[in-house]
Amino acid sequence: ATGGPFRALIFDSYYDAYKGVVVFFRVVDGEISKGDKVRFLASQAELDISEVGIMSPNQVPVPTLRAGEVGYLWGNIRDVTDARVGDTIVLAKQYKEARASLVEEKITDQAPIEPLPGYADSVPMVYCGLFPVDADDYEGLRDAIGKLKLNDAALSYEPENSGALGF
Repeated sequence: ATGGPFRALIFDSYYDAYKGVVVFFRVVDGEISKGDKVRFLASQAELDISEVGIMSPNQVPVPTLRAGEVGYLWGNIRDVTDARVGDTIVLAKQYKEARASLVEEKITDQAPIEPLPGYADSVPMVYCGLFPVDADDYEGLRDAIGKLKLNDAALSYEPENSGALGF
């Protein structure tokens, strides 16, 4: 460990019906354990960790992950966009302490914990317009695309409304 606050970089995630969103990450600084409360810097979402572990090749729970290790975590994350690829994970307690210290020192132009460089939001390369043949199927199509997004954090979509097409 480098001695600094815990920071980890998310490189993948997927949705599991039982566990919710399972996040894969690399620990850059510090350590993380089951029961810790973490914060995702980009989405500002916080959660208590139900399990941390390593892939060997299946998921194997471990008590703690330290700097340099690659692993997974899950808690009560129901929206895959809360844990975006490229986001930095920090311990909520360390984040709040760092923020309080900055407020006390009246520093307003500095992040409490510096996000990790590297990944950036993906830039869409393929664009597609999808419309149901029957306007009554619009809700089903929207729900199906929403479920697809649960399993692919890189997918982005925007609903398009068309009076001419009936939705």
